[in-house]
Amino acid sequence: MILTSEMQLKLLKKESIIFTAGLICGFFVRSYIAESVSRRKVKKEDDAISVDNLVRSIQQKIESWGEESDSKEEDNVIQECFMTVPQIIKSYGYPVEEHSVKTKDGYILGLHRINLPSSQVPLTRRPAVLLQHGLLADSANWISNGPKKSLAFQLADKGIDVWLGNVRGNTYSRRHESLNPDVDESFWRYSWQQFSEMDLPAMVDHIRETTSNNKISYVGHSQGTLMMFAKLAEDQEFNNKVHLFIALGPVFSLSSFRSPIKYLAKFYNTLEVGQWAMGGAELLPNSRAGKWLSTKLHTFVDTHEDFRFLGENLLLSIAGFTPSRYCVDKIPVYLSHIPAGTSVQNIIHFAQMIAHNDTRKYRYPSDGENMAAYGSTVPPTYDLTSVNVPVALYWGTEDWFADTEDVLEIIPKLKTLVRTKEMKQWDHLEFLYGSEASDTLYPEIAELILEHDGNLSTHNLHNEF
Repeated sequence: MILTSEMQLKLLKKESIIFTAGLICGFFVRSYIAESVSRRKVKKEDDAISVDNLVRSIQQKIESWGEESDSKEEDNVIQECFMTVPQIIKSYGYPVEEHSVKTKDGYILGLHRINLPSSQVPLTRRPAVLLQHGLLADSANWISNGPKKSLAFQLADKGIDVWLGNVRGNTYSRRHESLNPDVDESFWRYSWQQFSEMDLPAMVDHIRETTSNNKISYVGHSQGTLMMFAKLAEDQEFNNKVHLFIALGPVFSLSSFRSPIKYLAKFYNTLEVGQWAMGGAELLPNSRAGKWLSTKLHTFVDTHEDFRFLGENLLLSIAGFTPSRYCVDKIPVYLSHIPAGTSVQNIIHFAQMIAHNDTRKYRYPSDGENMAAYGSTVPPTYDLTSVNVPVALYWGTEDWFADTEDVLEIIPKLKTLVRTKEMKQWDHLEFLYGSEASDTLYPEIAELILEHDGNLSTHNLHNEF
């Protein structure tokens, strides 16, 4: 398999890399290269180059640019772009704890806790909540808008014990008891199925043990909702550990999925072959270079009207990203903390959901592997009618990932709904970054958590759609 010199030069152009790493999260690079390589004939052995090597060369090029950036220019950008989540929390005067949690299969996850001292609510009696990020993200999702506009800070101000989760493979969970993510490709053999089966129960049990709460509340966004839906559907004992499940931009069915990413599902088998050849693979993670690229983007957006229009449309074409509805001054912070890393297998699993129009456990390439894993050549599905935890659903009319039709499809299957609310004109990321969310949604979330903590029998159904 070869790529012509012309194509290699084209892919390595600085402009292409900026858009690829800064805006498209590295996903389209790997997908495009994989498809291109699969269609080309081998002409010269010494010109052959693997998808993985090419992506690595792109990463190295980005890193070198980041290291060569002007330090004076960095001093002029928002400091949060180069800070960790604990550093950002601490910078606003909130207490923060960093916890390490080991899963049954040896992954070590990083949890961040905000537990604000209060004379009104004893530390040992506070309701606890786990906030779980979505695809290619990390715990920064919940604090990027600062104290007045972020869900994590607002919940902490209400006396709630706030925990920010991070799944395996992202910026804060790149550790394992025996595997090195930079060397061992098997580290990256996972998808959202493992997030649900391994990461989620490990985090929930750690919070329960640390806080002495028998049950906790859970707020998930996007992939974070899929994890919880899957776990509650197949584990009745786990249902007894959760007071309330609040799903923001809920993802389960992808029948009406509107993002252009859906077209990549057509060649998920190509990605599977590439992953098999490499033994597992990582998508481009967050890096200092990525943060630097984000600040460059911010400079361009401020000074070039044409680029502002183009940039908004690029993001809009991927996730329905609508900057005018966010806290504009914080956009560099958003982009500097995503992508936070995930595995190719996780992307393949999402592609399988789209291609087969169902939600099942991961489909291995061969019948033998599926038989060994599931006792069947076809992976099992998830039965949402088995969910026994009170569930609140919030979705946006302009959400390309959690389309209204897909949300309405799962509503009849959920027997314990306590709230369903359609947010007019909201897109997928507005639940995290929206400038109005702190006034129109977050107080309602806090109210629901406080209402259901220890008092599951008094909730009332409340629908607004």
